[in-house]
Amino acid sequence: MYRYRSLGLLVCLFLATPLSGFNRSLFFRTSSFWGEPRFVKPWLSTLDIQLVGGSNHRGRNGLGNRSNLTSIYGPEDVTALSNASPGIPLELPGNPSKICFKAVADVFEADFNLYQNFTCGFFTQFHFPLVVVRICPSGFVEDYVCSNRPCKNYQPAWEHPLELLSPFLEQFDLSIRRTDKAAPSDSTLFLGWSYSYEDTCYIDFIDTTLKTGVLFPTGRKIRNNEVFSIPYGYNGHWGIPLSWDISFGMYDWLTFGYHADAVFFINKKRCLRMRTPEETCTGLIVLNKGLANVKHGIVWRMGTYIKADHFYNGFSLMLAFNYEQRNKDTVRPCDTTKFNPKQVNQDRRFKKWARSIAHIQAEYDFAREDSCVGTRLSIFYDHEMTGLRVFNISTVGSYLGLDIAWSF
Repeated sequence: MYRYRSLGLLVCLFLATPLSGFNRSLFFRTSSFWGEPRFVKPWLSTLDIQLVGGSNHRGRNGLGNRSNLTSIYGPEDVTALSNASPGIPLELPGNPSKICFKAVADVFEADFNLYQNFTCGFFTQFHFPLVVVRICPSGFVEDYVCSNRPCKNYQPAWEHPLELLSPFLEQFDLSIRRTDKAAPSDSTLFLGWSYSYEDTCYIDFIDTTLKTGVLFPTGRKIRNNEVFSIPYGYNGHWGIPLSWDISFGMYDWLTFGYHADAVFFINKKRCLRMRTPEETCTGLIVLNKGLANVKHGIVWRMGTYIKADHFYNGFSLMLAFNYEQRNKDTVRPCDTTKFNPKQVNQDRRFKKWARSIAHIQAEYDFAREDSCVGTRLSIFYDHEMTGLRVFNISTVGSYLGLDIAWSF
């Protein structure tokens, strides 16, 4: 009995620390490695803690080229914005036709994953993420070239203060302040099933895992009155996630596997910024808002990996690649007199985003055969190779796993 009380205390101590593990595909940072098939061992409990972070001033635009961070949807069209304003026109020094913002983004995320095995291969998983995205704009520039490709010979003197935009934006209840709030992202509850087949002649094992569940809209939603506000999850949409993993082991140390997952979303009626016929479909500044029925695009991911598993004591190395994408959103405005549905859906903010990622991970497993408690520690790097309408933020992080084998 004392042993189980001690184990319970150990679990509580780990729950009080920052955690992470599996995480979702989001446009503002690379996702991490998705994980291997779940162990089949009955009544195994696992707590995974993962911390990741990254920073950059660049993004990738609709052509897949590197751009300023805030120009992934194209430049701000000053002429169109002035034409769409019935009050104060947008007048800037030099009368530029287009401008783009200069900004840097810092991302930090802690993911908490708790697993509980049952019998017959069934298990549950609960994922809860905490996110901080700090977007710090410094000004805007007139040169349209800078919105398509970061200028190597950039001079600070080219930059204009953001305060020049404030009188124009205030009449539309918009602000250009920085964002740096810590808040949850969307959490997920899974029900999964794992199976391990070892009666093979040529390989060591075949493991597979299937998961489904519910994605809860616990993430911070976009703030309609802030130009640089972004959602920390999927902007208030409930989702149904599906996931499949399979791995093959051979030579007692080599593992390779495949992964696929997708999230299907429930339509939602909400208030959002939409463009009127006078505005263009590019940029972050959108002057008007209204109610609309939003069909969120499916978010999906596919990947593969190869792993040298415990090739030297408890040390493992892994290399993985994946592609992730959010399909385009479909927005149906309630007020079709003010908002033209066809033009609203041409907005680049609602187009698909995508990226490909390379993952490198080193892990050490401290578990011993005669112990009912095992820990794992890893460090990893997730590098964005290509992208479309995403922040060009690769991430580095560390991972801590705790396994407890209960005996009933």
